[in-house]
Amino acid sequence: TNPTKKDVRSYNVSIPPKETFVSVFKYKCNSDLRPVPIRVQTRVRMVGDSCRVALQISSNPSNVTHLTDLNIFMEVPPVVKGETLVTSPAGGVWNENQRHVLWCVSRLASGEKFQLQAQFDLISQEEEGTIGEEREKPHFPVFARCNGTSEQLSNVEITIAEAKSSSISLAMRAARRFRVSHREQSV
Repeated sequence: TNPTKKDVRSYNVSIPPKETFVSVFKYKCNSDLRPVPIRVQTRVRMVGDSCRVALQISSNPSNVTHLTDLNIFMEVPPVVKGETLVTSPAGGVWNENQRHVLWCVSRLASGEKFQLQAQFDLISQEEEGTIGEEREKPHFPVFARCNGTSEQLSNVEITIAEAKSSSISLAMRAARRFRVSHREQSV
């Protein structure tokens, strides 16, 4: 949207003469971000006494730059033996105390996709006390976190102007970056 005259705000900032750099402005986006820069799809398949989870992680093709420092956390329900984890490709790390699997990915280019798989043994129906009952498919909620640089996820613009009474030259350096956290429920 184009800002109207009432949306434009101007502030005068006095900076002490000994300071060479002062952070003047920070802002935070709301929690309803569209379009999201990252998408996570989850599929769960049960075969006998084991369970296979497939994740597809996609970077939005409209992202201006690549995403960095991706952390993908997959929560593991109690009906799954987390210590039996096998991941493909290798690299998923089981955290027994928090009952999640963590994958770390350094970079994901705009529009790029990749897949992760995790396989577990299920707790036997004897141990679970559900012999003879139809077993429900377990849910594996996924939480993804990533960073982006050289772009921002809003239409906030900042400019500087020297005050008429000032003899100091001003310069502005804007660091455009974002950090997104995204939660996806398994289907």
